[in-house]
Amino acid sequence: MRPNARRELAVLAIFLLDRVGRRPLLLTGVAGQIVGLAILGAAFQFPQLASFKSDVAIGGLLIYVACLAFGLGPIFWLLISEIYPLKNRGVAMSAVTVTNWAINLLVAVTFLTLVSTLGHAGAFWLYGLVAIGAWIFFYKLVPETKGKSLEQIEGTLARGKIPAPTMKARGRFA
Repeated sequence: MRPNARRELAVLAIFLLDRVGRRPLLLTGVAGQIVGLAILGAAFQFPQLASFKSDVAIGGLLIYVACLAFGLGPIFWLLISEIYPLKNRGVAMSAVTVTNWAINLLVAVTFLTLVSTLGHAGAFWLYGLVAIGAWIFFYKLVPETKGKSLEQIEGTLARGKIPAPTMKARGRFA
């Protein structure tokens, strides 16, 4: 991956956010991360891949990073700025930001322990399961905020109503 590719994919996501919507990019990006983690797990799990394991692992890693760059990476920050009520937004975003970085630290600190306990493949399979859980959570609970004012989003969430996810034409999530 080129040195600026991740940044370029994030810029692409910014341009697509209001055209495609947050949910489709989020769900597609996390699905791609799941695929990347599955490829990484397979690269280390199956001895049949030994002759080109590094190519498969690098491919899985590139898919994971690319999908993070246009999906969960930028959309996370946008969604947290949209879903909290104005009166609590500053405190809520601070708490979410600290939680995000704490979980990133937890992943970094525990990765080698996971690898020594579960093996390389097991660590990536576990991360893949977490990503599947995240995809299900996003699918069921994260509303589409495209084209809605902050007041409309706040009103919908304050009433405790999360619009039911639907499949639109051409396979997009709305």
